[in-house]
Amino acid sequence: MITIVERFFSDFEKEVNKSIICYNDSMKENYGHVEDHIVALKKEIEDKAATLGGEKVLKTVIGFHAREEEEKYNQEINSINTRI
Repeated sequence: MITIVERFFSDFEKEVNKSIICYNDSMKENYGHVEDHIVALKKEIEDKAATLGGEKVLKTVIGFHAREEEEKYNQEINSINTRI
């Protein structure tokens, strides 16, 4: 009877160790995916930040203010807000 109990706990310990190893491996893989995604997002932010300082964007912003479109935009927002 003692041999059966000892074997049970020995097998149980082996299974727990296997589970821990599998969990650790899966977490390493998940962290790798998260790190890859973070790198991709940082690259996207850098690309978008670089394009925001471009001449075309600045001309658009200057034109937006020169044509007083900001006032039209604000009026439309106010109109929508009053309807809601």
